[in-house]
Amino acid sequence: MTVFALALACRRDAPRPPGAGPTAPVTDPTGAPRIGSADADDEQPLPDGYCHPATVISTGRGGAIIDACFDPQTNQTDLVGQRVDADAMTVGSRVRLRRIPGNVVSLAAAVVDGAPRVAWIAHVGDGAERSDEFTDRGRGHREVAVQALSPTLALVGAPVPVHRYGVAARADSERRGWARSRVEIAAGPEHAVLLLTTDAEEPCPGGRQRCASWSVFSVEADGTARRVRHESSASASFEPQSLIRVGDELAYVRGADAVRSTLYVHSVRLGSSGVSTMPSAMFDPLPNWLSGSIAWTGSAVVTLGEERAIDEGVARLAVRVTSLSGPMPTRPRPSDEPDTVRWPLVTDRSWRCVRRHPVLRIAWRGGAVELDPTTPGASFELSRWLSPAVAGIPVRARAPRWLPPMAWMGRALLAIDGFDRLRRWTCPRDGVAPTE
Repeated sequence: MTVFALALACRRDAPRPPGAGPTAPVTDPTGAPRIGSADADDEQPLPDGYCHPATVISTGRGGAIIDACFDPQTNQTDLVGQRVDADAMTVGSRVRLRRIPGNVVSLAAAVVDGAPRVAWIAHVGDGAERSDEFTDRGRGHREVAVQALSPTLALVGAPVPVHRYGVAARADSERRGWARSRVEIAAGPEHAVLLLTTDAEEPCPGGRQRCASWSVFSVEADGTARRVRHESSASASFEPQSLIRVGDELAYVRGADAVRSTLYVHSVRLGSSGVSTMPSAMFDPLPNWLSGSIAWTGSAVVTLGEERAIDEGVARLAVRVTSLSGPMPTRPRPSDEPDTVRWPLVTDRSWRCVRRHPVLRIAWRGGAVELDPTTPGASFELSRWLSPAVAGIPVRARAPRWLPPMAWMGRALLAIDGFDRLRRWTCPRDGVAPTE
């Protein structure tokens, strides 16, 4: 039994919503992005401030800020990079890395073999200028690609075309596609990377409605891209997200509304013989589950989500911790509905300095768990666990679901706030909150 299967062994069975079952892997991606030249007009100045979408990545002893600056006049996007040292201080100036056709609406990066890999989704064609990282509008096509960089942010080869698909305008009520396009990237086996990406809408099984879909692609070291997983959902409450490493697997979550909102957890096996898809796992159904995050502490799976009870208007945070050894740290709380499991409510979410670095603490009545970004093997996305309110980060206007890009650089935490400003925190002494 795999690590991730062990972590879910204590779950209670629950009904599956339509269209959520695993499908046979598709071996070849359809279509290919039209990648622009690496040459750019160096005389054209870069925009002031950081553009969006943006991402921050860490190498453990520094890192980089990658952002995408769209020019509606030329319908092109400049991929821009900025090196950062371990103290979260910028090194040198921002540099234009590559010019990409269309409007980049989603951007992600990960460190593979000590160097960054950057993935993006670009909206090309009709309506590209009306799309952004929050809302994907218009027709046209979406192009998914990945670019390798050196530790100094120099281009390594050409971008790898991964996937190209068409998107119809969501004008009628029967369209069930994602509100936005999203891509995430993680290191795979044997120098490969895996991309989790929203995909084209498709006919729902046994119905005339359109279903949202997503895919996982494996991009090998030689540039070969293949689809290793494809799924669809008749009603998508939130898109697939939180691609993390759990032992020898990659795991991510997504939500669906069938009878009630359910948090689904999917995993992809990373074996010595390559990447293989795994059956879908499922946590117990929670009414009006609005969002979800997943983390791996190195010994336990932690999930956090917003729960809004039917008779209550305010969302509350619920937490579930599944340990691979010993008793379950969290126990369901009482529920009036016999077929509904309600996990403990979060009573405290805070951060403090431990051994000169920040550690996040999630507490509930009767217990607590800590997420430490420096723990060997731990895997989680800081921005999904450190609330902007806890860190004092201004959010982006009219974007309630926006998450500030952030990463621990080795001696300081770096983030980009809602006003496109760099923010940094250090830990001068233990037992106190990080200092900005």
